[in-house]
Amino acid sequence: MLDTEAVLELTSGEGWERLVRGYRLAGLLLSAHRLGLLSVLNEQGPQRADELGTALNADVELTRACCRALEAADVCRREADGAWSLTPSGQWLAAQPAARLELDALADDYHAWGRLDKRARALASADSSPVVSNGAAGDRSDVDDIATDQAAARRYGSRLAARHREQFEHLVDALEPSRAVHVLDVGGGEGQLARTIVRRWPDATCTIVEVPAMAAVAAERCAGEERITVRPAHFFSTPEDGDEVLPRSADVVIVSHILDSLRQTDQRQLSLRTAKVLAPGGCMVSCEAVLHHDSRHSLDVLLSMVGQAVQRREGHLLTMHEQDTLLRAAGLAAADEWWVAPDVRAVLGVRPTAGVEPALRVIRPAEPSATW
Repeated sequence: MLDTEAVLELTSGEGWERLVRGYRLAGLLLSAHRLGLLSVLNEQGPQRADELGTALNADVELTRACCRALEAADVCRREADGAWSLTPSGQWLAAQPAARLELDALADDYHAWGRLDKRARALASADSSPVVSNGAAGDRSDVDDIATDQAAARRYGSRLAARHREQFEHLVDALEPSRAVHVLDVGGGEGQLARTIVRRWPDATCTIVEVPAMAAVAAERCAGEERITVRPAHFFSTPEDGDEVLPRSADVVIVSHILDSLRQTDQRQLSLRTAKVLAPGGCMVSCEAVLHHDSRHSLDVLLSMVGQAVQRREGHLLTMHEQDTLLRAAGLAAADEWWVAPDVRAVLGVRPTAGVEPALRVIRPAEPSATW
């Protein structure tokens, strides 16, 4: 019989988040099992990441990322000397023959279900060539094509807008402009945040800067919004183009869920360049999924790190300290910080000017909130 309660759970954002997290966690656990990571730690005891990489003939950085995610899932733990060992749950998984056999079967199922749609299409068609859903090419991800492929940009932008919609609402609800503001939304995707801003702040105008294909999608989504302008630019990959597409002056710059896709040097360059366009009293808001100062990292963030490592992307996930430092290095004064989601932190920095009130103030910071 159909489990109606389980189906109804999926109609909520929280239900879908659990589904996505479970899928990624299952993939991580199965890969750790097939690599032999659990067996090595169970049989040889605590190992550093470089020792594990050698024992498994595996990439050290990816092995380290896997261990950190397994730590958040209570399978591994880090000892005082930095070595990794198994928790009681991990020891049980590694030692129980029944558990190992089940993991082997699940690993086979994981690959088989991934081929289900291609197999179904092949059986129904005289053409047995692989069919990839949504028109994507090969195994490429939409994120690889959003600068040039408008269809990929549309899919990717819609997915991010759905994922971040509530975060954007919480972000804008916690801020109040002190004057009519011109907002620069750097890497604004399909315009979800910009539309939220002009809806909540009646006197605000907004400029979205995005790569060409995504900019075209943003222009479609924001059509009819007279207070939103979209500027296409290869902003992140071609530094010399950046200053030409930025407005000469902005009261607010928002960088949201962009920095983690960039290398550390590009993160600094982007922060410096965008801070330069701030008017006196202007504010920059950084809103990113971040790693904590201590070991209380979100499992979702750690699984994201594993995914980036698997796809050989060069993006760098920030720690809380690094997020703060980027704004300080851009010449901004600390103003406030708060959480818009359990693993997403917003930081407000101000370009201080004598006698000029900051363009934004925080009115309802979410808990927990702490001063820099």
